[in-house]
Amino acid sequence: MGDIDRDTALAKDLQSAMPKPPRSAIADVTSANRRVNVAWRDGHLGTYPVLWLRDNCTCDQCGDPAIGKRRLRLADISPDVAPASMTLSGDGDLTIEWMPDRHVSRYGSAWLRAHCPSSPERQSRRHRPSLWDGSIGRHLPEASYAEVVAEPHARLMMYQLLRDHGLVLIRDIPPVVGELERFAPLFGPLVETNFGRVFEILWTPDQKSIANSTDRLMPHTDEPYRHSPPGIILFHCLEASNDGGGISIFVDGFDVAEAFRRAHPKMFDLLSRVRVPFRRHYAGETDVQTAAPLISIDNEGNLQGVRFNDRVMAPLDFGPDEIEDFYKAFRALNRLYYDERRWCHIPLRGGEMVAFDNHRVLHGRTAFSADIRRRHLRQCHVDRTEFHSRFRILARSLGDHEADLHLATGSHA
Repeated sequence: MGDIDRDTALAKDLQSAMPKPPRSAIADVTSANRRVNVAWRDGHLGTYPVLWLRDNCTCDQCGDPAIGKRRLRLADISPDVAPASMTLSGDGDLTIEWMPDRHVSRYGSAWLRAHCPSSPERQSRRHRPSLWDGSIGRHLPEASYAEVVAEPHARLMMYQLLRDHGLVLIRDIPPVVGELERFAPLFGPLVETNFGRVFEILWTPDQKSIANSTDRLMPHTDEPYRHSPPGIILFHCLEASNDGGGISIFVDGFDVAEAFRRAHPKMFDLLSRVRVPFRRHYAGETDVQTAAPLISIDNEGNLQGVRFNDRVMAPLDFGPDEIEDFYKAFRALNRLYYDERRWCHIPLRGGEMVAFDNHRVLHGRTAFSADIRRRHLRQCHVDRTEFHSRFRILARSLGDHEADLHLATGSHA
């Protein structure tokens, strides 16, 4: 299949996945003050800037912005563009002839509604995560390895659990070396860093990472010193400690961030604004640095991602007053993250795997005996963008109407 055929097929897929109000749903259309006002029979009113409409023409000449195949450029559009005429067809489509170039654009009623810029419609296009606290441990989001591998619908359900909760437990995966590398590509291509493609989490006397100790690890996000930290992290347990220790801990960073916002709105604003420096340095080998907010939000205040790992925070580079304010806010955020009522404990056993969103979910573990040292997990990660792509393609192929919801973009550097 050629590129044009693939693009046409994708455009049809996107159209079929859109919400489908009745074709006759548009009641009236008017134009004033460089806006086109579309009134639907259900009472909804959409207001579209004329430049936006012209810029999003999907005719063969202009291309299709919905799939990233534009031919039209902004420089090609007159700053004085305006409707010369507007007509509604019998099947509900809107046709606009533009001044001054007399170009003709057609917009389907479903397309207009699906891209309406009103605040309620924009919010309806955003995915709403399911927030949780420690009680999620009584009803963990989980999937079956055999079903996920064999059945696309089971795989989609696993993706949805990870999307909604930021965490999913996969049971009955063979506890053998190499199975992680075979299974993880269901989420996306493995990403290689200075720790390699796969990181062995087991006790070693010459620890390069605290993960290879037997110490208790407080909840944290991994590698916040990267501009884009690891995305979807997978832990595959080959063998658990038999002393009852080494229990994995997970915390919903989004639930904590929302609680923090409610309790301390000014502190929330500070921690979503100031860029905290992080660094990981191995002499002669690695020196990775970035600065980023501890809480990332979009322009409308929706949570996008969190970073939290005070072990790799570099010296703050703020003014003296802001340093004092930061420490006060950071201490308050610490208290929420370290409140054990928010912790989900998962005693991973050999043959179990957990996948989680490192831009949302913090992880840690309880200590285990240095005399046993048998706990062995293998870790890798895939990019969140790649996972979201896998989810959308599979969801659309199975007719899931949520395939095109806007997902959180993650922690921003």
